[in-house]
Amino acid sequence: MKNLITRKKRYITKKWIEKILLKTVCLLSIISLLGCGISPTANGQDIPESSVKEPASQTIEKSDTVQQELNKQSEKQSSVSEDIGYAVHRFVSDTKYIILWPERLDKSYLLPIIGVGTLIGGLMAVDQDVRKYTRSHYNQKTNDFFSTYIDPLGDGRYGAAICGVFYLTGKIFNNDRAKETGIMGVESMAIAGALSSLGKLLIGRKRPNKNEGAFSYTGVSSKSYKSAMPSGHATMAFSLASVIAEQYENIAVDILAYGLASAVGFQRVYDDKHWISDVAAGAVLGTLVGTTIVRLNRADFPIKVKPVIDSETRTAGLALNLEF
Repeated sequence: MKNLITRKKRYITKKWIEKILLKTVCLLSIISLLGCGISPTANGQDIPESSVKEPASQTIEKSDTVQQELNKQSEKQSSVSEDIGYAVHRFVSDTKYIILWPERLDKSYLLPIIGVGTLIGGLMAVDQDVRKYTRSHYNQKTNDFFSTYIDPLGDGRYGAAICGVFYLTGKIFNNDRAKETGIMGVESMAIAGALSSLGKLLIGRKRPNKNEGAFSYTGVSSKSYKSAMPSGHATMAFSLASVIAEQYENIAVDILAYGLASAVGFQRVYDDKHWISDVAAGAVLGTLVGTTIVRLNRADFPIKVKPVIDSETRTAGLALNLEF
């Protein structure tokens, strides 16, 4: 009888959590609509109201003008296939820009690099102590909750769904910001995930659950891509969170996005899969990639690397613009 009651409680708890997650996705959908300015419209165009009757000829002229504007809007709307083609070409150009970052290093980068290095180095010094504390306060039910509902935010499952929500919302409501958020979110996770895997391969740090200490390394090997530093989950979560935060620049959005990403980092440490310094390194990497991609494609960024697609000649290339 007790087992039956326990199972029923777990089932009710699971359903309640699923509702909360569904509401979170809905909230992200609402966020993606911010700035749409939804009002009585015709295909997204405001319809002015007037209490004064106008002559029939003027009404016809205005009707024709509105129809022409609507036709222009429909011509501007790109198809899904065109969006995919554009996203692929931009992915290549943005990846090249990020990979060639060392070529642009100068003295202005010195302090940030020292700051990040000091942060991660300091956390590495207390990795063992943090692990000891989390293991002494470990609770299986808490870990099961975070593993089931928070962990997928860092492995791409929830992230892909969230990007899909933003993209579809942008297409349906003709909201370029929402659509771009979805596209850049996927791009950011892909680039950050690849860089994270490369870092794991080169560093080869052993995970804490191996019980070999915080400074145990395998070196570069065929299995080191599964190593600890940086945390791939934290990298993916923060790469998406930074894109959303940069796009909407709202304190509530920042708290929600970075709060969920931080929960992913907590789960990886609590589950003994990563040292806290691994999570910090992943958070820094993901945030840098996400913010770079958004700012690189933002209208006020001085350097533009844009893919150019000519549908008539069926050719494609890259255009570099530098504004002064």
